[in-house]
Amino acid sequence: MSKSTISARRLLIDAFTYAKPVYFPMLAFFAPTLLITLILPTIASPSASFLMQLIDVILVTPFITGASIFYAHQNLTHRGATVPESLQAAAEKTFQLSLLIVLLFVFLIPAFLLIVPGIYLSIRWSFVFYAVMIEGYSASDALSRSWKLTEGHWWLIFRAALLFTLALIIPVFLLALIIFAIIGSELPGLFEFIGGFVGFLIGPLVSIYYVLLFMSLVNMAMGDDEG
Repeated sequence: MSKSTISARRLLIDAFTYAKPVYFPMLAFFAPTLLITLILPTIASPSASFLMQLIDVILVTPFITGASIFYAHQNLTHRGATVPESLQAAAEKTFQLSLLIVLLFVFLIPAFLLIVPGIYLSIRWSFVFYAVMIEGYSASDALSRSWKLTEGHWWLIFRAALLFTLALIIPVFLLALIIFAIIGSELPGLFEFIGGFVGFLIGPLVSIYYVLLFMSLVNMAMGDDEG
């Protein structure tokens, strides 16, 4: 049995270090989400707004997530990949990525009604997109792959996710809330814009951090198999 483990603090430091040369190119992947955030408040029709959000959730978000994962992994492993090559790689997996979103909604929404099961399952299936884009699994097999990789490491992954949230996401959103509190009442739709802009800015770091975490889990699984 492998005795290797994962340092969430080390992962966070590495994520910022590795992000330096690829951060700005990776922003291109998250531009569509920011654009949709800007467009939504201008849509008067509720049905059209709902359709736009559905397209974002089912198609756009899985696609850009897959492309950013591929780009981050290829560059972290020194294989290199351009933004167009990463978009092409995600395009080839569009059906699997969208199917994953549907499957996760089907399983997780009922689980989150009970809160604890939802949190548990969300951690166990944290790496389904990574299994598809990095290892070439199908959507259904990616669920099993993520489940296997996270077996015995739930608390470790939870702590890693919590550290990342506390260190980066929460402070940024608190700043966004302060800005909204000061000038939000004067500018309709500002809160949605700030949320979208924050997601745009931290998107590359999220991808890099979780690719590093995924790679660490894969290495640990290989060590366990060899042991």
